[in-house]
Amino acid sequence: MTSSAQHDGYVAASMLAERVEVYIDVLDDLCLSADCSKPLE
Repeated sequence: MTSSAQHDGYVAASMLAERVEVYIDVLDDLCLSADCSKPLE
């Protein structure tokens, strides 16, 4: 694996992690607005 490929993989993983965090935040907001009784795990 070349260093540039490792860098690309790291960037892709970082972007994916950010998307997951945003998605979870959106789900939390939807749950709050819907007045969910159960917290998301």
